[in-house]
Amino acid sequence: MPARKEARNACLPCSLRKRRCDRVMPACGWRNIPCNYSDQYLPGPNQIFQLLVQPCHAAGPNGVRNTDLDYLLTAHLFDTLQKLTLDLGDIVECFLLFVQPWIPLAHPQTLRRKALSLRGDPSAELAAFLLHILLVNPPTSLPSLRPVLPVLYEECKSLFYLLQARRPDRLLTIQSGLLLAVYEQGNCGSSDAYISLAACAGLAHVMGLGQSFERTSLATDEGSEDRERAWWALYYLDRLNYFSDEKLARMLLLRDPMGGTLPRGGPLFGCRDAWARSALSTVPPVPGEDLMAAGTFGEFIQAMHLVECVLQLTREPSVHPGTLVDQESWKLDMLIQQKIHNSLAYCQPLHHQYMVVAIYLMAHIELHEKRLVSFNRQGDPLSVRESSIAALEMALSIIGELMTVDHVFKILEIERLPVLAVVLFEKMASMAILLQSWHGRNMEDEVQALQKGMERASNRWKVIGGWLILCFPEPQSQQLNGHR
Repeated sequence: MPARKEARNACLPCSLRKRRCDRVMPACGWRNIPCNYSDQYLPGPNQIFQLLVQPCHAAGPNGVRNTDLDYLLTAHLFDTLQKLTLDLGDIVECFLLFVQPWIPLAHPQTLRRKALSLRGDPSAELAAFLLHILLVNPPTSLPSLRPVLPVLYEECKSLFYLLQARRPDRLLTIQSGLLLAVYEQGNCGSSDAYISLAACAGLAHVMGLGQSFERTSLATDEGSEDRERAWWALYYLDRLNYFSDEKLARMLLLRDPMGGTLPRGGPLFGCRDAWARSALSTVPPVPGEDLMAAGTFGEFIQAMHLVECVLQLTREPSVHPGTLVDQESWKLDMLIQQKIHNSLAYCQPLHHQYMVVAIYLMAHIELHEKRLVSFNRQGDPLSVRESSIAALEMALSIIGELMTVDHVFKILEIERLPVLAVVLFEKMASMAILLQSWHGRNMEDEVQALQKGMERASNRWKVIGGWLILCFPEPQSQQLNGHR
C-alpha cells in the first residue's frame, strides 16, 4: 500500500488510539506491529485468528504482549461494529432486552458501564464477550447482522479457543463460552454445543465455581452474583443439551450441583415479578418437596431440576424399566402435572409463564414417552399405554393453545424466543408424529398450530427450520387446503 494512501480502518493499534493510519511503513509506529489492512466487508475467521495469535503466542500471562492482546481484540471489536454500522450501546441494550431475561449472565448496569469505558480501558475478554453477545442477539433486530453470522460464528469460536489458552482464569471467558453454546444449540446442533459446554465446565472447575457460594470470598457482591449466575447458567444449559439428544450418550457435565443457592431475583438481573423474593432458597434435594419461591431465573432452575429427576429414571442405563411405573414415578408424574397447572394458573408475566410451563412440559413428555416405548408390547398393561397417550395428547393440546393465543397477541416475540424453544419444538414434533403414525390419533389441529409456531420460530433459530422440513415436508398451503 502506498505511504500516501490513508486507510479508512487503519491497522489494529492505530484504529484504537488514533482512528487513522500514522503512515509509518511497514510497521505501526506506535507498537511496532506489522501493519494489516483489509478491504473485505468482514475478515474471515482464519485470518482473524492468525492475526490475533501471531503477536502474542510467545508472551507470558504477565508480559507486554498480553497487554497487546487487550488492544488487539478491543480494536477488532470496534472495527467490526464500524463495518456493520452498529453501535456498541445498541448491541448491549438488545442483549439485555431479548436474551438476558432467559439466561442472565451479567449485571446490566455493570455491563453498560464496562462497555462504555472499553475504549479507554481495553480488555480482551470483555471485547470477546461483547462479540459473543453480538452473535446471540436476534438477527431480526439488527438487519446488518444476519449476512455475516456464519463468519462471526467461526470467529467467536476461534476467540473462545484463544481465551481458554490466554485468559483461562477470567469469568468472562466462561460467559463467552456459554453464549457460544447457546448459539450452537439453536443454529448448529447439540454436539457442537456440548463441546463448548464441556470447555466451560472445565474452566468452571478450575475457578471453583462449583463450590458453595456462601464460602466464596470475593471483593464485591456483583462479582459473587456473576459467578453464581454463570455457574447456574452452565447447569441449565447442560441439562437442556443433555435432554435434547439421546444419541449423544454422554454423562452430565455437572454431576453434583445441589450444594449452592439459587439465583436471587431483583433489579440487577432484570425482570421483577410477583414471585420474586430477596431471600435465598435452595434447590430441593427430593422432587416431592414444594419448590420454594425464587426469582425468574431461579424458577427456571427449579423446573430444570424436575426435568433432571425424570432423566434419572429414563436415561440412566442402570435403572430398570419397571421403575417407570412404580409408586415413586407416579408421585413424580403427579407433581409435574401440579406444577404445570400452577404455572398456568398463577398471575405472572406471560413470557416468563410460558417458559416455566415449557420446562415442565419437557419433563412430562420425557416420562410418558419412555413409558409408552417401554410398555408397548402386547402383554403389557393397557392402562399404562392409554394413560401415557392421554398425557402426551394433553401436552400437545397445551402447546397448541399457547401457540394459538400467541398467534393473536404475539406474546412470544421472535426476538425474545429462548433457545429452550428449539428443544421443546423438536420434542413436540416427534411426539405428534408418534401419536399419529403409531397410535392412530387425530392430531390435525395440534399439528397445524405446532407447525405455525415452528415456522415463526425458525426465523430465530435455524435448527427449528431443519426439524420443520424433516417432520412436515408437505408445503403448508397444501396442508391447510387438506384441513378445509
